[in-house]
Amino acid sequence: MSYYLLECYADNSGARISSYPELDSPLNNWMSGQRWAIPVPEPLVFEIWEEDEGEGEMLPMFKTHFLLMTDKLVNVLNESGVDNLDCYDAVIRQTRIGREYRNYRAVNIVGLVRAADMAKSESIDLGLGTGGLVSNFFRRLELDESTIGGALLFRLAEKISAIVVHESVKHHLLAKGFDRLSFVEPSKYRG
Repeated sequence: MSYYLLECYADNSGARISSYPELDSPLNNWMSGQRWAIPVPEPLVFEIWEEDEGEGEMLPMFKTHFLLMTDKLVNVLNESGVDNLDCYDAVIRQTRIGREYRNYRAVNIVGLVRAADMAKSESIDLGLGTGGLVSNFFRRLELDESTIGGALLFRLAEKISAIVVHESVKHHLLAKGFDRLSFVEPSKYRG
C-alpha cells in the first residue's frame, strides 16, 4: 500500500477551532480542490472554543471547514515534494486569555483525485454530490492507485474532506517528528 489518509485527532486536551472567517462564494468552499482566481483576504482569523477552561494543545493541523497547518508542517510537506498547497496567512485567537497564534497557514489543497475503487469499497451515498463525488461515507475505502498518477498529497474526489498522502510523505513527516499526525490505511478509514 502506497497511500494513507492524513488525520490529526485531538483528544480532550486538544484545542478546538470554533469560529471561522465568513467569506463570500467562491472563497467559502476550501475543499473544492480549485485554485482561487480572486484574492483571499489575509490574515484569515479563527478562534479557539471559548468554553474550554484552557486553550488546549495547539495541534500541527486542524481539519475543519478550513484546513489549518503550522508553518513548520507546510515547510516539511514542501520538503517532501508536495507542490500543490496554496497557503494564506492565518491568525488563531484564544480570546479568553488574549493569546494569538500567527504560525499557522490556511491551506487550500489544489486538486481532487477520483481514486476510490467504488466496486471494492464499502460506502453509503449521502446524496450530497453528483456522480459519486463528495457524497460518500466510507465504511471501508479501497484506492485504485492506477488513477492517482503519482500525486503526493490530494483531496479524494469521492470524499472531499479526506486528505490522501503518499507513503514517502508519511515517512518524511514522521522522521521530522510529527507524531501528532495519524496515517490511516484506506481499508481502515471510516468517514
